[in-house]
Amino acid sequence: MGGLFNLYDIDVLNWWHEVINDLQTYREEELKKIGDLGEWLTLEFEKNRIANDGVAHSDTLVLWVAKITDEYGFDIKSIDGSFFGNIPDASSKIQIEVKASEKAYVNNFALYVTENEWKVAKRNLNSYYFYLWVGVDTNTKSAKYGPYVIPARHIIDKFPNNVFSGFDWIKTRISMNINDYAFLPLSSKPMFATED
Repeated sequence: MGGLFNLYDIDVLNWWHEVINDLQTYREEELKKIGDLGEWLTLEFEKNRIANDGVAHSDTLVLWVAKITDEYGFDIKSIDGSFFGNIPDASSKIQIEVKASEKAYVNNFALYVTENEWKVAKRNLNSYYFYLWVGVDTNTKSAKYGPYVIPARHIIDKFPNNVFSGFDWIKTRISMNINDYAFLPLSSKPMFATED
């Protein structure tokens, strides 16, 4: 066995430590690629959505703010429009937080949200959306399904509250069936299967 399970040997422990670190680094890089692809898919989706509404300069109205910093609490800034059942208005801004998964699970999608994202969502409940991409493939630069669009106001009660002094949550995971928010073609209305 090469002595790789002799955990009393410092060289063996160092070897395992390097292997695990390399594996974690690789996985983090893969997750970043998946996340970046989800954001790019959203950027393109939004540009096409706004162009289909007939809004001029649609490419300048959609901004990939997460490329600048993650401190905004969302990834893409865009505008409202017919997709959401409204008249397109360049002054009516929306915020989009993108979540992407290589897994094609829609019945049990793992939605990870940071406290900062949720604070921004709560401040902008009527204009903050989660766009979920499922079955993301970095080789083909595509997703099997998406985006599933979930208004923050639909899931406000699913997130924890910081109720204990000195203890704050930083990141939370919610598993949910996203079929209720199935993607519909741009010409279809209403967008959301779940009504307010």
